Amino acid sequence: MIGIPDDFQRATCRRAVFLFAALHAFASFATAADAPPATEPNVKQWRAAADRGDAEAQFQMGRAYDRGLGVKTNATEAVRWYLKAAAQDHPKAQNNLGDIYENGRGVPKDPEAGLRWYRRAADLGDPKAQYNLGFRHLKGMGTGKDATSALFWFRKAAEQGYMDAFIRVGGMYLEGDGVTKNVAEALRWFRAAADWGDAKGQFQLGMMYHTGVDVPKNPVEACKWMMLAARQGYEDADHVLGQLNSTLKPEQFAAGRKLAEAFVAGKDAAARRPAKEP
Repeated sequence: MIGIPDDFQRATCRRAVFLFAALHAFASFATAADAPPATEPNVKQWRAAADRGDAEAQFQMGRAYDRGLGVKTNATEAVRWYLKAAAQDHPKAQNNLGDIYENGRGVPKDPEAGLRWYRRAADLGDPKAQYNLGFRHLKGMGTGKDATSALFWFRKAAEQGYMDAFIRVGGMYLEGDGVTKNVAEALRWFRAAADWGDAKGQFQLGMMYHTGVDVPKNPVEACKWMMLAARQGYEDADHVLGQLNSTLKPEQFAAGRKLAEAFVAGKDAAARRPAKEP
């Protein structure tokens, strides 16, 4: 931008990002203050319930040993407890077993067994497992590449509000990855995630408006979405926001900031609908 030093541009950018971080912190202060204090996992109580056959307690015991929550990390014990819970159709235990077998943590590495556990959990409706299963079909991990199955499971996860699934579906349509390229459909999925407040969705939407590839270039909208993603700590958005700040006219940057402020303040409430398939 002519006539305005780069240092001033960078300072303006930093002030803008700081403003949104401050607004976010202020908005969440009451919620954080009212929330009950976090407690250490009560492994003794979990173990007693797990020994009585309670599936949730068995899952929690597996998770405790898996992550070292209140006990020393022990992959063998984690698998033992996850298997007990999984035998009672606990979907989160089954999903975690998928990861364990896929990566060989405490068991021999077996991607096909991992895939079977992901599928069992996905069939029971676990959104993370549905996403994991979709991703493995998309990439051909433990199975042949199958974009149709990938899209099916990503949509299943998205129906339950799993944000990463929104981004994957949008990406498949944007790139024509196993599906017919459909930019309008990609934009809908990215916007749905962005409107719900997902940083990845905000960044992807901002990039589409920033680059103007496949959609009309809109620097003000790009600025808005990059600011919103940056305030959530999305580092790539910081970089793009710096580029925008050095190239936009002051009134364009201010307009983007105003739109982002309105979003943070909840004035965009009509767009911030419950997370579901768009």
